[in-house]
Amino acid sequence: MYLQHWGMQTRAFDNSHAPEIFVPVESSMLALTKIRYAVSMGLGCVCLYGMPGVGKTELLRMALLDFGNSGWATAYLANPSGTRNEIFINILHRVAGEIKGNQTPLEALELRLEEIGAEGGKVLLAIDDAQSVSDVSLLDDLRMLLNIERGGVPVMNVIIAGQDGVLQRLSEASRFDCRVAMKVRVVPFNVDEANAYVLSRIKNSGCSRGIFTRQAAQMIYDATGGVAGNINRLCELALVTAYTEKLNKIRPELIRSVAMELGLKNDFGLERMLDEIWSDDLPPLEAGAEAEVDVLADLARENL
Repeated sequence: MYLQHWGMQTRAFDNSHAPEIFVPVESSMLALTKIRYAVSMGLGCVCLYGMPGVGKTELLRMALLDFGNSGWATAYLANPSGTRNEIFINILHRVAGEIKGNQTPLEALELRLEEIGAEGGKVLLAIDDAQSVSDVSLLDDLRMLLNIERGGVPVMNVIIAGQDGVLQRLSEASRFDCRVAMKVRVVPFNVDEANAYVLSRIKNSGCSRGIFTRQAAQMIYDATGGVAGNINRLCELALVTAYTEKLNKIRPELIRSVAMELGLKNDFGLERMLDEIWSDDLPPLEAGAEAEVDVLADLARENL
C-alpha cells in the first residue's frame, strides 16, 4: 500500500524470519558465534533464551542455514507442544526417515541417526518456543539421542530456544539439563544496534532516501527498548500512518502517537534527547547520510 510512497520494493519491517533480512548487529553475532562454536565442536546441546521479540528465531534460522549449507541434515520444530510420538515423527520426516514395521517413532529416529552417522553425516535439530514442551520426558528422550555418536562425536546436535520459562523446563528434566553445554541469553539491541537495524531494514527494502528524523530514531529506541519485534511493529505502523497522512518524513510526534497506540511504554520524553545530536535540523536518518554510511561500512568491514 505504501511501498511506492516510500520508494520501497518490499516491506522494510516485515516480521519474517527469512535469513536474507537478518541484521548482523554485535549482540546478535555474539550469540550466533556461541551457537556455531557449540555445534561445530559437537558439544551436543545449546539453549537460547530471552524475552519475546529479541530475535531468537532469527538466530535459529541462521544456524540452520549455516550448517545446512555445510551438508548437515537440519530439522526445525516451531512448536513442540504435541505428543512425543507426533514430535518424533515430525523430526523423522525432516531427516528423510520413515517408520518400518512395528517401530515406534523414537526407534525409527534412532535408526535413522545411526544411518546418517554411518554415512559420515550430521544432524542439527532446532526446537523453538521450547517453554511450550508439555511432557518433559521428551527432553530425556532427546538426551538418549545425543548418545548416538560417531568417532566420539554426537551425530545430532540440538539447539533449544524459548522465553525465560524454558529454563524452568530444563530444570524439570535435570538429566537433559546436564547435557546443555551453553545457555545463551539473547538481549535487546542497544541504541546503536537499534539504529543500525532500522537503517539496514530500510536499505534492504530498496529505499534510498531518509524517512525517520534523528529524533524519531531515538524515540523508536526509547519506545521499544531495543526489542526487534517491537521495532518492527512500531516502524510498520509509523510508515502506514505517515503515508495515510501524506507525510514525507516521520518525526518524533508521530512515533510517540504510534507507540501509545500500540501500547508500548510511554515513559520516554523529549527531555531525554540531546538536541545538538538528535536535531530535526540535521539530515534525516538515511543510508546516504555520512553517519549512517559509517555504520553500514563498519558492519561490512567486520564481515558480519
